[in-house]
Amino acid sequence: MRLPGPFALLVGHALPADHPLLIELLAALPESERFVATSDGNGLDSTRWPERHNAALAAFAARLWPDESGLVRSILTALEAGEDPRALDRPEWRAPGVFITVGESGRAALMAHALCGAFSREGNAAYFVHRSLPSPTAALAATAIKLAIEDGAPLDAILGEAIRLARAMKS
Repeated sequence: MRLPGPFALLVGHALPADHPLLIELLAALPESERFVATSDGNGLDSTRWPERHNAALAAFAARLWPDESGLVRSILTALEAGEDPRALDRPEWRAPGVFITVGESGRAALMAHALCGAFSREGNAAYFVHRSLPSPTAALAATAIKLAIEDGAPLDAILGEAIRLARAMKS
């Protein structure tokens, strides 16, 4: 069974493919996947791992991340209050690539950018769906998760939250 969203990108980087909780996550997910139009009609969303799960998991990882500057907490608070992620994101936070290494001062900016991107929930473009690729929001959620794990967040807690999200879809 195919790994959902950010996990397809994390295996081999921050997540061992044979992690027991990853296997449990796969078992908790619906077996079949359909893509439905997003509410704005501009994208597609998965019935197996919806884009909102990318935002929820990125937010969960950000809460576990040691935010010494307070930047990430303030961005997360604004996003959870419904502020537009595109208005909060800053051009200077952006960097090329899914996984990049930045200095300590840049890690908060990268986490803030990843959160804004994961919350954008723009849906999958047909390009990504047709090729079975993770969406851009999944890539940014993966960045937030990877940063959190690198800086001490427990991998088991993040996978446990993903399992909770997957099981909530079935009920």
